Amino acid sequence: MMDSNSSSKTEYTSDESIYERGVSIPMKKRKPKNVSDEERKMLISLYERVKKTWPANKHRSTTAMLQRTSEISGISEYVLYPILKEILEPKTAKKSTLKKNEAEVTTLNSSEKSAITKLVHDFYLQGELPTIYKVYYALRDDASLPNVSMKTLKGVLRRLRFKYLIDNNTVLLQSNGSALRRINYVQNILKLRNENKKFYFVDNISFKAGKVSDNENKYLIIVIAGNEEWFLEGTGWVFESNENHLSPLQFEMWFSKVLDTFENGVVVMKKTNFNTRLAESIPTKVWAKEDIKNWLLSKNVTVPSELNNKACFLSLVEQVKNDHKSYVIEQMAKSKGITVLRSPKYHNELNPFEPAWPIIKNHVVKHLTLPTSLNSAKLIVNNALIEVSPHKWKKYIDQVKSAELEMHKLDQNIDDTTDSYLKFLRKPRFPGDEISSGSSESEPDVVL
Repeated sequence: MMDSNSSSKTEYTSDESIYERGVSIPMKKRKPKNVSDEERKMLISLYERVKKTWPANKHRSTTAMLQRTSEISGISEYVLYPILKEILEPKTAKKSTLKKNEAEVTTLNSSEKSAITKLVHDFYLQGELPTIYKVYYALRDDASLPNVSMKTLKGVLRRLRFKYLIDNNTVLLQSNGSALRRINYVQNILKLRNENKKFYFVDNISFKAGKVSDNENKYLIIVIAGNEEWFLEGTGWVFESNENHLSPLQFEMWFSKVLDTFENGVVVMKKTNFNTRLAESIPTKVWAKEDIKNWLLSKNVTVPSELNNKACFLSLVEQVKNDHKSYVIEQMAKSKGITVLRSPKYHNELNPFEPAWPIIKNHVVKHLTLPTSLNSAKLIVNNALIEVSPHKWKKYIDQVKSAELEMHKLDQNIDDTTDSYLKFLRKPRFPGDEISSGSSESEPDVVL
């Protein structure tokens, strides 16, 4: 189609007519530096047209669109990629000025970490590969999130269990453990929804309660449950605490009192320290060797006679501990025919309380302007709950259901997008270009 040696004499065909022909043009060996400015503009325009007209029923990945552009133009992907690099990999994009006057923060709360997790996954849902640079600039452009430096973002992503897909690359992929917890949760909840189970959601919030008590360091804690219609009457608990969270015994006491409300239903809650107390301890390295061995024998685990050291005993424990791990809350729920599901960490879109808590908290803080008793504070909390009307709550429930369906598609999109990208990387373009499937011996350019 294009010959660098006779580019001045060639009469170029518009990208529209090339696209409409829809035929593959034989590839020509070219080097990126031999592509003229006119050709570059045409190829960029062609890629944008391929992206705009991509079939709705076909998975849209950046790599697939690059391959289609290559087929139509007759220019190899090896040549196309550097030309389209600013579109595909905006590393050198200018920093956003939307929040330039805000100071950068070094720590993020749970909601902000959840928003970053969603930001990364949204790229996959759109058929794009999320890179550290794309996430960084998208974060800066989101006025609802704080400014963070690249160094802070890398640290946050590392704690969120994101890693690079391969060495010397900046494509982000969450760890297998995090992905499995998300997949298992979504599969279980969609299965139970298909069985027409009744769903109940449990959550809590805490904030400083200086106007309720003379002690400015005390916290006001609210625990409540809701079904798919609204908050459940009789499940609310408001109390003061020296800590900003419940203790396991406090939560278990509350759960036992409201248990009958959930009978034969499904209770959804976040996994926290106070709702995951083990019904029976699992051996750890602080246990005596003989105690570990006795625990294994009590679980009918065969302990070979040649094994007689703690490290080997703990290795056996690691193999069977999940079969014997049981939480107190699960045992309490099982007695009433209740299923407990714990939503994956940093996925606030799966919790209907997340958009409700700011409304409740703002109302309480606004009306706790004068010193008051705990009973008066409870009345304020009740009025705050009314601020979240049944209509609003139903909207939040619908958003959660939509998020579940979207998350059901997420991991298939991740597989499709990363597989397509890896095939592209390993596809030899010129002799000597083959990419080994083994790990690189060199250090990565960017380390999380």
